[in-house]
Order: sequence, then structure tokens, then C-alpha cells
Amino acid sequence: MSKNSIIGPPQSNAIVQDQGSPFYLYGAVLVACTGGFIYGFASFVITGVILFLTKGFSLSPSEVGFAISSMIIGCLIGSSVAGTISDRLGRKKAMAIAGLLWLASAIGSALARDITDLYLFRICGGLGVAIAMLVAPIYIAEISPAHLRGRLATANQFIINGGALAALFVCYGFSFSQSWRWPFAVGIVPAVLLLVGLLFTPESPRWLVETQRQDKALAILTKINGAGEAHASLREIIASQSGEQRSSSGLFRSRIRIPLIVGIGIAAFQQLTGASAVAFYAPVIFQRAGISNTSTAIGLSACLFISNMICVVIAFGLVDRWGRKPLLLAGCVGTGLGLITLTCTLNFGWSPYLAVAATVFIQAVCNCSWGPLGWVILGEIFPTNVRARAMSIATLCLWVSMFASVQFVPSLFRYFEKAYGSGAPTFLIFVVPCVCAYLFVWRMLPETKGRTLEEIATFWGAPETQHRE
Repeated sequence: MSKNSIIGPPQSNAIVQDQGSPFYLYGAVLVACTGGFIYGFASFVITGVILFLTKGFSLSPSEVGFAISSMIIGCLIGSSVAGTISDRLGRKKAMAIAGLLWLASAIGSALARDITDLYLFRICGGLGVAIAMLVAPIYIAEISPAHLRGRLATANQFIINGGALAALFVCYGFSFSQSWRWPFAVGIVPAVLLLVGLLFTPESPRWLVETQRQDKALAILTKINGAGEAHASLREIIASQSGEQRSSSGLFRSRIRIPLIVGIGIAAFQQLTGASAVAFYAPVIFQRAGISNTSTAIGLSACLFISNMICVVIAFGLVDRWGRKPLLLAGCVGTGLGLITLTCTLNFGWSPYLAVAATVFIQAVCNCSWGPLGWVILGEIFPTNVRARAMSIATLCLWVSMFASVQFVPSLFRYFEKAYGSGAPTFLIFVVPCVCAYLFVWRMLPETKGRTLEEIATFWGAPETQHRE
């Protein structure tokens, strides 16, 4: 079939699908979001069992930090190869590899003989998480119509919080028997669901065009958008990618440099503003605030993610109405105020439930802004022919930032306790990145609300308009 016959108007004697199927689109997005569920579950199952691991293996503060952050080591490795895997094998196969790696991690962690085994299998799981969290936002961005892209990409954050909430509920259920193996074993379930779901999921149409399979791309676009809009979308994708191919394909050419800087900054600040560190150590924070019962501390941590899921729904309604930039700026201000409140609560010995409220507030603000929108923006600001590779670099910076913000919290807390009698200043440190993030977003980030991926790619190619918005 020639390219003209593919992208031309539908033939009169053909059976034409006038309207796309929303269930086809939403089903594909839901399967991709299962990778986000795995990320949420994998990240916070360790939060729910860390108190038992600390007691059972007599872990030092640095060992506690590594138990929490060991998965991030795998994420660092995985993010460096995820883009290449995604470009060469496709988005679907990359997500399948992520599912298999997490399946191995869940089984191995549940059967770990000692803390070293647990570290190794958590690193293995991190490989899968990194691939899933790079590919899922790309896939959702590439398969979604422009007017729905922000909302559907935000849905991934909702599922991430659902995974975290599920992990803490599982940990709470097993906390009364002080079991840490069974929570890891439950992680087998989402891995299997992802692998099965991918059997019924379409490939990204933009990746198919990139690999010269326009006929398959058109069939998928028709199911999503309807025949008329599908042909228009395909012509726009082909024209955009032809323009990209005529220019240099180097990742660091001037046309890509600015979005790459923006992507790296967004990825780093998403973690350095402190919300992740607070979430990972929530049970520990609550115990330090005065809630001594372990099961209660774990159960209260679940409140974070109930609040988070509500706030992601709010972001879902605002991201394509207010835009990305205003929500990120508000997130910087709100997170900074929450961190100051948490610091004062721990330092002056105020009510432990004020510490819970401050922690919930920090997470709520993050999940109305930086939590979902960081991934939305990373999935949409890069041109198709470098999207996966650029995402690899940006997410590598994200995992480095997460590792730095998570690994050293116990050691910093211990240092400030010895030096000043309170570990509270640990959380005050994160206010500085909040200020820097506000300035970065205000100066560097354009508004991408309502623009197609091809329009965004063209935007970066016009130097005179790069900082207009």
C-alpha cells in the first residue's frame, strides 16, 4: 500500500468508522497505567515494612536509607537503557519487559534470605519500574488526542497513588503478624495483570509511523478518533516526523537543547521539592512526632494516599482547563508552606496529628501539581524521533534526585538530632528547591495545554517564540 493511499481520504466503498471508540482508548491507557500501579506499589511496600525490617535486621540509619532507596539504583540503570528498548522494540514490548522484571523482583523479595538478597531483588524491580515509568507516559501521550492528553496522562498518577495505597493497606493487614514477606508477594498480582493486559493493547501509532508502518498506525488512529480525524492526524504525524528527519537527529542539537533542559529540570524538581522524601518516611515521621504504635503509624500513612487520589482527581479536572504552568507554580508555594509547618511541628513538639496533617497537605499539594504534571510534561515536550532517548536522560535525573532526597534523610535526621536536639531541620532543607523550582517553571516552561505533540515539536523549533509564554 502506498503512502498516499494510506493518508488520503477514505474510499467511498470502504466501511468507514465515523467515530472512534472511547473504550478502546481508555482500555489501552488503563493497561499502560498498570505500570504506574506497579511503581506505586513497589515504591511504598518497603515504606510499610521498613519498621519491621529495621527491627528484624538491626539496620543502621544508612542501611534504612538504602533499604528504601535500593530500588532507585535499579531505576538509575533502567532509565539509561529504557529509551533504547522503547525505540527499538516498541512501547508494548518495553512495558512487557518491565512487567517481567517486576514479577521476578516480587517473587525474589518475598523469598529473600537476608537483607542483601532483598537489596538485589529490589534493584531488579527498579529496572522494571524505570522502564515502565519512562514508557507509560510516552505511550499515553502518543495514543491520546490532544484535548484529552493532559487528563489521561494525569490518570497515570491516580493509578500510581492507587498502587501506593494498596501497598500500605496490604502492609497494614500484615503488620499485626509483623510479616514483611507477604506484602512483597502480593506484588506478583499487578505484574501478571500488566502482562495479560498487554496482549490486548495496541502499539503506539506514532512509533508505528516512525518505523514505517503507516497502515497499522492508521487502523489504530481510526479506532481511537474515527476515520476522518484519523487521516488528518496521520498526515500531521508524517509531516512532523519528516521535518524532524530532514533536520539533524542529534539529541543535543539546538532545537532539542531547550526542551531537554526543561525536561531535566522538571524531572529533578519533582523529587527535590521534598514530597517523595516525606511520603517514603511517613511512618517514621509519625513515630518521631509521638505516635508510638507501629500499626497505627502505617495505617495513618494510608491516609496520605487516600488524600492523594482525591487530589489527582482534582488535577484531572484542572490540567486541561487551567494548564500545566499555573498548577506547578502553586505546587511550589504549597509544598514549601507544608514543609515549614512540618518542621515547626517536629521541632517544637506540637501535636503529632498536626504532623500527620502537614504531611497529608504536602502530599495533597504535590498530587494536584508536580506529581501528575511532571510525567505529563515529560511525555509531551520532546519530538517523536528523540522522545524516548530524551525521556531516558530526564528520568535518569529524576531517579538521581529521588535517590539523593531519600537515601540521606535518616542520616541527616540523626545528624541534626545530635547537633541541635531535633531532626526537624532535615525537612526545612527541601524548601530551597521549592523556591528554585518556582523560578525555573516561571522562566523556562511554556504552556502546552491543548497543543498536539506535533505543535509542541514545532514550537521548540521557533527560537523567537521559545520563551513567549
